[in-house]
Amino acid sequence: MNGTQTPAPTRSARRCGRPATAPGGRRCTPPASRFLAVTSLHTLGPAGTNCELAARQWSARAGQPAAIVLHASLEEAAEAAASTPGAALMVPVAYPNLHTLMYAHLESLRLADTLIVDTHNMVLARRPGAGQPRSVASHPAPVELVPAGCTVRLAASNAQAALDCAAGAAEGCITTLPAMEANGLELVTDFGPVAMAFTVHVRR
Repeated sequence: MNGTQTPAPTRSARRCGRPATAPGGRRCTPPASRFLAVTSLHTLGPAGTNCELAARQWSARAGQPAAIVLHASLEEAAEAAASTPGAALMVPVAYPNLHTLMYAHLESLRLADTLIVDTHNMVLARRPGAGQPRSVASHPAPVELVPAGCTVRLAASNAQAALDCAAGAAEGCITTLPAMEANGLELVTDFGPVAMAFTVHVRR
């Protein structure tokens, strides 16, 4: 199996509409017992992404800790989840191609749960000693945080944007606070955490 496994989660999370019901009386968040069969949760890496954070929190609430498997892209994560017994896929609703992932795997994966979490602090960071960034690496989802006038270099994830910046591919990056710190980057702007919904897709 492709991807990198990380330890099971410990943090709690806010669930989508805990006491509420959707139209027709259907619960927004199914009981955790429904997910006992999920043994691996596939999402976007590398370590330090908001997807990893959300996956850890969801797994902690699922009733049986699942292995978190981090992939280079959500498309790769979806392929792995669709072909692995006991697997599930986690995707942020801010991902521009969420609809494509859902319809491409309509016969193998179904939407089963939604989780709302506060992301890591989102930041604009730069390499140590650099001035105001003129080129910025960013995942497509938070690209609107890139300062006006900067050249954008698209990255596969927020954490990858930090890696690209540290390697010299861009002068700055939109990334998470943990990824900034892990790569020895300097803070330019702290946008704070973002309340984000994540969808969980299980095998049919």
